[in-house]
Amino acid sequence: MPSNLPTLLVLTDPNRTPDPAALALRMPPGTGFIYRHFGAVNRTETAIRISEIARRQRLCFLIGNDPELARLSKADGVHWAEVDMTRSRHWKRSFRVMTTAAHCQRALAHAASLPLDAALTSAVFQSRSPSAETPIGRTRLRAWCKKARIPVYALGGINAQNVGQIKDFAGAASIDGAAAAFGI
Repeated sequence: MPSNLPTLLVLTDPNRTPDPAALALRMPPGTGFIYRHFGAVNRTETAIRISEIARRQRLCFLIGNDPELARLSKADGVHWAEVDMTRSRHWKRSFRVMTTAAHCQRALAHAASLPLDAALTSAVFQSRSPSAETPIGRTRLRAWCKKARIPVYALGGINAQNVGQIKDFAGAASIDGAAAAFGI
């Protein structure tokens, strides 16, 4: 696994993370923090604020699917939506870290052919996320990882009770309840 990758990635969501800067303040050094703004009106101010926090807290700070905002806010990189991962080719020299969502074996194979550092695959466990489908399960995800040529983060339904079950992946990623699940 590349040394620039943290073992924990925390993703924001406008509905489930109403104050992403406050969450960033609580993250331990070395955590990855992915700000997903989904077109929020205050996204520039929020991204700049999180970037300042990330430098102080020594977080790996990524912006979701918005390389222009990542550049403007001096983020470490971009987390691409699965449908946009090919755009990473254009930005490969612009950022220290780039990740993508990849929710099937085909997407993982495609991600490995691009200048990406890792892929996030979900949902591993049952999740409350409105976009989560039937859980992949860790056994099936392990099989996918063996064929993947890219580090894979487990995302979806990760909590304090099951986080130990995914220790053989690149790391864990969490949206809902990240602070409670990881004791931060």
